[in-house]
Amino acid sequence: MASDLHTRATQLERALDEGLLPTEMISLGTRLLTGLQRPTQITAFGMAGSGKTSILNMIIGQNAMPDLSDVSAVEVTWGDSEGGYCESRTGTETAFDGIARQGTIPPDTLRVVQRLPLDVLKDKRLVEINFTSLLGAGSEIIDWATQDADIAIWCSQGFDDRECALWAQVPDRLKDNGFLALTHADRLQMQGILRKHVDAFAESYADEFSGLFPVATLQAMAARADGEVVEPKLWKASGCKALSEAINRVIDQAKRADADHAEVLLARANVDLSPAQSEPTGQSDIPDDAHAPMGQCEAVETGLSILQQSADELAAKNAETLSPQAILDHCAQTAQALAAMFMDTESDDAAVCALRDDAINAEQMIQLFQLERSDKAADDAVAVLLQLKKEMAEATQ
Repeated sequence: MASDLHTRATQLERALDEGLLPTEMISLGTRLLTGLQRPTQITAFGMAGSGKTSILNMIIGQNAMPDLSDVSAVEVTWGDSEGGYCESRTGTETAFDGIARQGTIPPDTLRVVQRLPLDVLKDKRLVEINFTSLLGAGSEIIDWATQDADIAIWCSQGFDDRECALWAQVPDRLKDNGFLALTHADRLQMQGILRKHVDAFAESYADEFSGLFPVATLQAMAARADGEVVEPKLWKASGCKALSEAINRVIDQAKRADADHAEVLLARANVDLSPAQSEPTGQSDIPDDAHAPMGQCEAVETGLSILQQSADELAAKNAETLSPQAILDHCAQTAQALAAMFMDTESDDAAVCALRDDAINAEQMIQLFQLERSDKAADDAVAVLLQLKKEMAEATQ
């Protein structure tokens, strides 16, 4: 996958540099290229002592996060040598070499950026948010800290009313990629109350997070050496394996979506995406008659069935309560299924060919709508599918 993303980013960068995109596509192309190239920002929130530093160290694979609980934001990113800078509330930056320490940073430091030469940080930027008095009330910190975050992890041992109130202020688009890490799960297990906590969290806050993960970070770190898992059973038992895999899925899906959107954009701009390569000389292992293409009637009936099933699923989910992004994702999956089905239909009938083109165009349009993440974009995506359904219904008459 990494090579595919690199290829798409290279193609898009070349199209922008060489002026191959129409003027109206340049802004969108630039945003997509930024999404493909920028590291994913993973931000950990939680009250003092909730295990934020340990969670981020688990993601890194070693104890690399500076312990700076009095600083509102501690960011760890890639650099070719150890060093970084401290930023005051007025924006003044003070550079430092090596690793930041509590006693060596200015007293009015608002943010510390620590650079480390670790490969894991080439595609991830990790941020720890501490609720200090320097920035203001908790709500101000939430607003400030969520601007560039891609994934949020709320670390907690109890998730009390104050924590719930703070999490409620996190933007919905980030909650869709938000995880609740129930830290110190090993202690709760020893006390015999882990299951009680998990059940209570699942019952009260399941709709607020993408997932709940009881984790024991000390076990997780003991299961790894030099960033690699050396004790698979311990790694799984710690709960951090499940959390790590969930984070990686979100990252992969987001990058793949940006790559797909870039491909659509380049195709609409008629940019040649085909790599230079020689024609294959060997015979395909798949016989020509591996599957028979659908005919006209079957294709239209199948398309209508896909659309009706999609509408039923959306109704079952209560579309009025869904976020625009959730509706857009649902419509995108439906459009992809329709386009794939019609592309598998080798009918010369003019009506079917027109529906095939409409389905492909609908898929591309909805992929672009996904970038907007607005109520209007979601409404437009639904309207595109409804128009397709109308056209298919007319083709059966």
